[in-house]
Formats: sequence, C-alpha cells, structure tokens
Amino acid sequence: MRTEQEIVDSRIVMRSLCGALALSGAAAMVYRLHPVAVGRTPFDYWLLVSMIGALHAVCLFGHVALRGRLPSFMARAGDPAGN
Repeated sequence: MRTEQEIVDSRIVMRSLCGALALSGAAAMVYRLHPVAVGRTPFDYWLLVSMIGALHAVCLFGHVALRGRLPSFMARAGDPAGN
C-alpha cells in the first residue's frame, strides 16, 4: 500500500510532466506556424489538421497540469473527473 507522501509525490510528478508536455506542444506549434506566417512555406490542409490536434493535446495536458485532473467532459459516467 502506498503512503500519502508517495501519492502526493506522484501527483506532483504527473502535473510537472503534463506541464512540460503542454509547453513543448505550444512551442512546437509556434515552430511549425512561423515559416507559414513569414511566407517561406505555403499553407496546406495537413498543417490545419495537425494544428487542431496539437491544440487539443496542449489544452488537455495544460488542464491536467493546472488542475490536477482531466476535464469534466473526459470523465466516465458515475466517476468523479480524473479519478
């Protein structure tokens, strides 16, 4: 059985990792969009699709990092969000 301190430590690590993933995803989006904004790369359909997917992932990881649980729409019926 895990002690309360181990549970707290694992939650801190999980929130830190999710925060790092959210920040790196946001940086990757900027890195990908910068050549399009400058005009060196043409805009294409797959850029739009990948940006929508990346934005969704950044929002989910950011929410977990800030709140410590998944958004309420991600929870299963009958379970509290994130448990």
